[in-house]
This record gives sequence, C-alpha cells and structure tokens, in this order.
Amino acid sequence: MHQDGATYKSLEFGGSYIAHLPMHERIVFSNMSVELGAKCGLIAPDEVTEAYLMQETKASPPLESLEPIHPRYERVIELDVSSLEPLVACHPDVDQVRPLREVEGLPIDQVYIGTCTNARYEDLAMAASILKGRQVHPFTRVLVTPASQTVYEKALANGLIEVFLQAGCTVNAPGCGACIGRHGGILAPGERAFTTMNRNFIGRMGSPEAEIYLGSPAAAAATAIEGKIADPRKYMG
Repeated sequence: MHQDGATYKSLEFGGSYIAHLPMHERIVFSNMSVELGAKCGLIAPDEVTEAYLMQETKASPPLESLEPIHPRYERVIELDVSSLEPLVACHPDVDQVRPLREVEGLPIDQVYIGTCTNARYEDLAMAASILKGRQVHPFTRVLVTPASQTVYEKALANGLIEVFLQAGCTVNAPGCGACIGRHGGILAPGERAFTTMNRNFIGRMGSPEAEIYLGSPAAAAATAIEGKIADPRKYMG
C-alpha cells in the first residue's frame, strides 16, 4: 500500500501479531495510519488495552468493549510478518522502503531519535540499551527528543538520559523537535539524516538538498555508533 493508499478511509489492524503486541507498539500502527492518508487506524480493544487505560490514564471500570458486528471491508490485506527483516524508508519519500542491508554503510551526518512515532519510553530504552557503554561516531550529530514531558521524566529517573549524554548525544526538550524542520536539528544542503520520524519528504528537516532515511530506534542507535546506516542486531543480545 502506498502513502496515499487509504486516503479518507479508515484502517483496522488485527491478527495474531497485533494481539501479542504491547500497547506502546500498537500505538505506532494507529499513529502511522495518517501516513497512508487514512482518517483513523483502529485496533479492537482487549485486556492489553484495558490494562493500559487503568495504569496510564484516569479511566475506571467498567469499560465498554466495542467490536464490529458483521463488518464489511473494502479490502483485506493479509501479511506474514514472520520473515520481516529491518527495513528503511529511503530518500525521497516514505514509499521507498528497502531492506536495511541494501543501504547499510551509507554515511550519515545526523541521527535523530524522537517524534510521536518512536520516542516513547520503550523506544528510548531500546536505543539506550545499544548506546550504553559506547560512544557515538565523532562526525555524526545525534539528537534525542523524548515524546512528552512524562516520557522525559521517566527516562531521567531511570538513567536513560545519562546513558545518552555519556554516549555523546544531545538531549532536547520533549516535543516534535527536528521532525518539523523548524529548530534543533535542521539539515544543511547535502547532509544526510537517519531518523525515527514518520515522514522523509524533501525539505522536511530543512534544506531540500538534504536526504532523510527512516528507521527504528534500534537502527538509529546502531547508526549513531558507526556513523553510517547499520544493522542493530549485532548490538542486541
């Protein structure tokens, strides 16, 4: 499905893979639905949803369970994710998805770990687990921007911010940061960035002559260490 493949439609995600995901990973699917042009991205609530609401919000029981009755879908897409390998969305737009191994070794000027897509606490924890005890490449700027004040405070309390600082990263105030191309990480002409953002359109982070590659927090951390696009699996136990 292309970046406009669900324009003005609604998406629903389900199946065994979705059912086994924790809430912070399910949220990515709903969040990224807009990148397909969709109005919303739905996942049926279950015990994982209820536990999250009880722990992280002011919700209180009883919680109403909503399920579609005899739904009719315009299109059903079935995917086998068991053989998926690390992927990268390459310059110049989100449709240019390739296996990371095909662009591995491409030099990177700036790594950006942040945004609504991949800067929840669990995302920062994954990046920190790779960066702990290591240093970022001396010629690669590495920016870390927690998604919210709550995430920032939790990362600070649990030592993640210290890990990033000791590794040589710059930790910014929570929010959109460099993703919107207005402050704190704007790219110069000819520069290349590897980021955990949701969009890599031309001019998104500054100069229209810069390149943006999108990947996971783990891949971003590995890339930060090597100064070039790197497979994170070599750093993961």
